[in-house]
Amino acid sequence: MLKNNPVIIISRTDRIGDLILSIPAIKRMRDMYPKAQIIVLVRNYNYDIVKHLRM
Repeated sequence: MLKNNPVIIISRTDRIGDLILSIPAIKRMRDMYPKAQIIVLVRNYNYDIVKHLRM
C-alpha cells in the first residue's frame, strides 16, 4: 500500500501506439490511488495526447 500522498511516475517513452494502449492502465492507476500525484513521462510528440487525459 502506498502512503498518503505518493508520487507515481509512469514512463512511456516509446511510440504513440504503445502509449495509446497504456491509457487504460494509467486511468486504472488513478482509480487505485486517487490522492497520488501521477506523472506520465512521454516523448515530445506524445505530449498532447497525455495533456488532454481526464483523470
